[in-house]
Parts: sequence; structure tokens; C-alpha cells
Amino acid sequence: MNQRLAQRDIVARAFELAGLGTCRTLDDLRRQLRREGYESIDAHLSAPTMRRQLKALLTAVVAAPDPSAAQA
Repeated sequence: MNQRLAQRDIVARAFELAGLGTCRTLDDLRRQLRREGYESIDAHLSAPTMRRQLKALLTAVVAAPDPSAAQA
């Protein structure tokens, strides 16, 4: 896998994980990516804009109401 493809995959997976709500912090994201076998994670996620976008998504997902709670 070339480096550009690997970078896109890491970034795409980071945003996917952030949107799922299974990770609450950037450190959680990094740990999960390492568990999944990704490398050079810090290099790919260290840009200030990238961190800001991921943090915003993590915050939005945590703050979003649970749709299943409305059914109760």
C-alpha cells in the first residue's frame, strides 16, 4: 500500500470511528487505530485542522441525543 493511500485510509477510518461514537477522545481514536493495525497515526492526525475537525465530530456525536431513548 502506498503512503498516500495509507494516509487516506487512516484519516477516513479516524472520521468513521469519531462518527460512530465508540471513541470519545482523540486518544481513544489513536488507541483504536493502533489496535486495528494502522501505523504513523500521529503523523496523519497531527495537523491542527484535522484535530479540530475530529474533536468537533467527537463532541457532536457525544452531545447528540440517543434516538432509541425517544422511543422509551
